[in-house]
Amino acid sequence: SAVHAPLALWALGYPARSAARAEQALVLARGLGEPFSVSYACHLVAGLGQWRRHKAAMQALEEEGLPHDTEHGFGLLLAAGLVQRGWVLAQQGQGDAAPDQMRQGVAKHREIGATLLVPHSLVMVAEAYDMLGRPAERLAARTEGLAVARQCGRHYWEAELHRLMGA
Repeated sequence: SAVHAPLALWALGYPARSAARAEQALVLARGLGEPFSVSYACHLVAGLGQWRRHKAAMQALEEEGLPHDTEHGFGLLLAAGLVQRGWVLAQQGQGDAAPDQMRQGVAKHREIGATLLVPHSLVMVAEAYDMLGRPAERLAARTEGLAVARQCGRHYWEAELHRLMGA
């Protein structure tokens, strides 16, 4: 799909091509005018923005996608959007609201059975606690992420959790 190509290009080491394809995916989704397509594209491209540390672009995409999630009941997208928007808020130093919002997203992931995304979400929660100077909660989020990865047998982002534990 057009929106997954930027993620693949990023993983393959082509950041400029990834950014260009991300813009194309957003134009295509917005052109369709269908709320799910717009929201899905916004959240996936915002996730790429998190990897690239493009906070302003990420925030704009989350603010565009989240209203569709709420209005139309896109539970998985809402969960991802809450985590990603919370990460942006933490990066901007906006206090305790950020991890609380992110924890709501993690809870929603679990509620709908989307455990594959929980370890990555907890990496982001741990980063938020790190930005806020809360090391005990940072460690707890990382430990929780590793436990979830082991419990569900999905090792998505487990290496990053181990890297953060070592750091």
